[in-house]
Amino acid sequence: MKKVIFIGSFRLPKEGAFGGVYFASTTLKSALEAKGIEIIKLDTTLKSIKETGVFKRFPSLIIRNITFLWKIALNRKAKSLIVFLSAGNSYLDKLPSILLARVLQKKIVIFPVSGFIIRDYENWAYKIFIRWVMKLSDIVVCQSDFWKDFFISHNVSVSKLEVIENWVMDSTIEKSNDILFNTYPPNSNEAFKLIFVSRIEEAKGVNDIIELAKSLKDIFSFEINIYGDGSYVNKLQMDIERYHLNNCVKIRGWLDHKNMQEVINQHHVALFTSRFEGYPNALLDYVFSKIPIVATSIPTVNAVGRDLISYYEPGNIIQFAEKIKWCHDNYTTATKMAEKLILEKGNKNNLNTQTHIVINLLH
Repeated sequence: MKKVIFIGSFRLPKEGAFGGVYFASTTLKSALEAKGIEIIKLDTTLKSIKETGVFKRFPSLIIRNITFLWKIALNRKAKSLIVFLSAGNSYLDKLPSILLARVLQKKIVIFPVSGFIIRDYENWAYKIFIRWVMKLSDIVVCQSDFWKDFFISHNVSVSKLEVIENWVMDSTIEKSNDILFNTYPPNSNEAFKLIFVSRIEEAKGVNDIIELAKSLKDIFSFEINIYGDGSYVNKLQMDIERYHLNNCVKIRGWLDHKNMQEVINQHHVALFTSRFEGYPNALLDYVFSKIPIVATSIPTVNAVGRDLISYYEPGNIIQFAEKIKWCHDNYTTATKMAEKLILEKGNKNNLNTQTHIVINLLH
């Protein structure tokens, strides 16, 4: 049985919610094991999504790195190392493990999954570690063609680059087949329902939602349901109360993944306001929930949605409100765009297809 060492997120934080790295790590691990590959997992999950300070985590990071190095050294029969990487400090954190794997002549496959790498390349210290990791790796998995072009522009050898878009479970596609697109008749008096599902952080652009609500409250009836949690949730709740938006903007807490598609599908438009993304998994959740999307026009989102999503410039609330109003007034057209997108992603972004590509890379 082939052995693979896998550095990723395999444990739920104490809040019980998870992000893209956890989903990708656990689903890929299970899929590889189903193909007869033994996984030695090295877990990097934060104890809490709110505990992000490097200095507070420094002692645990040292202990974790020593543990990782010990396990990599012991598992000589494992010929490959898979590593998921997020922001700049993640490259520093994983570098010792990657160095040891290179010394032990293991094949190194890295998955950069954070849009913050664009910003981190501008930091001279982070840039050193990012370039070092790229040089030591055998394969760099790109989440879209945008990322392939990005890494080429930063002198990563094109022979190392492989595009593998993020995936969804087969059960997600099957459940999607059983739900229908919503309707919203012209001139309807029904509240136009908007939904946001993500971590509640300033970098996720949640301030745009407050400004959107202020802009729309005198135009038509609507409600915005915000599902998630994070370090910015208290500030967001204060702004909701400050601007008297309690009747139309609600923070609902984490959305159980088992019911996610059904809950999203009960709304008319999904909001994606993030500023930095590697490959936005939330977009796939929206797509397979059969709902039109209004999103920020950042390159990584454009690479996923192309012309089948409505876009606005981050922070441009006038444009944001116009896009929502367009969906409100032209809901049938907005739905047809979403229908085309789900057909495309259903064929391409399934776990079985992407797992076969990963296995070929390991060989």
